[in-house]
Order: sequence, then C-alpha cells, then structure tokens
Amino acid sequence: DVREAGLKGPDKLDVPVRAGKEPDLALDERSDGVGQRIGPRQPRKFRKLVKEPFEAVHFLDDGPAGIIEDGVKIGSRNKIFANAYLCKGTTIGDDNEIHMGAVIGHAPQDVAYKGSLTFAHIGNSNIFREYVTIHRGTIPESATTVGDDGFFLAGSHIGHNCTVGNRVTLINYTLLAGHVEIG
Repeated sequence: DVREAGLKGPDKLDVPVRAGKEPDLALDERSDGVGQRIGPRQPRKFRKLVKEPFEAVHFLDDGPAGIIEDGVKIGSRNKIFANAYLCKGTTIGDDNEIHMGAVIGHAPQDVAYKGSLTFAHIGNSNIFREYVTIHRGTIPESATTVGDDGFFLAGSHIGHNCTVGNRVTLINYTLLAGHVEIG
C-alpha cells in the first residue's frame, strides 16, 4: 500500500509514502546552512555525551546538537534537546529536561555586569520547555538559583540573581527580572 511521492528536481528525492499522505521529509543542513530534503524522517535516536566526572548526558538526536561550554557541571540522567545552549558557570543537577532552544546560564542583561565570574545553579527534576532563558548573577561570585521539581513553560525568563524555589511553575512568557525571589 505504498506509492512513490513523485518528487523530482535537484533538491528533492523520490520518497515512498502511504497512499493519501504527504511525505514526511527530514531536513539536512548543507555546509552553507541551507536546509535540504534528504528523505523520510527517521525515528528519534539518543546519543550520549560523557562529561567527566559526571555521568552520561542524553541528547535527543533530532536536529542540530546543543552546545555545552567549558566549565558546565551536569549531573545524571538529564535530557537535553536540539539547540539547547548551556553556558559557563552553570551547574545542573539530576533528571532535568532542557528542551529546544533553551539557554541556561548566559551572561546577565545588566549594565552593571563587567564580565566577572558568576553562576547559575539548577536543581533536580526540572522541565525547561522551548526557549526558556536563565541568566547568571551580576555581582562577582553571585548566582541565579533554581530549586527542584520546577516547570518552566516556553519563553519564560529567569533574570540575574533570581532565587526560584522548589515546585515552581512559570507559564509561557513569564519574565522574572533581576533579584526576584519566588517559591
């Protein structure tokens, strides 16, 4: 019950599909960064990154890899999705999910910040959905802290030097400016 999709041309392939359905095509990036159709979408696969002395970090291999800067400390059994960015000065506990496009531990958006060593501390069993941003502290040696069992929906932001307690939920596009304490 499979027929040919009949896609032709220099950037398309013939892709088998079930009758009556559009082909589900995966995209591959060429070296110039432009997407190119490469064939049927493959099942989601896991790959592991081992950062000593911590245990394996599970990346969902469904797109461009995330970035982990030097000096990031990651606990066990974390799931990190495509395009997540974990910045220096960040410590992440165990069993967290960091979804697509999330940025954890980036430099604070504060004119008082002069590039000093600051931190972001993330607890255990949190879920950070798409495009969540969390910034480090501003004052030298200070930190932004997130507790355990939190749920941070798409686009929410935790600014510099915030303290977020346990079991906190931030709904979509909730913004915590600097030095906010919640939970």
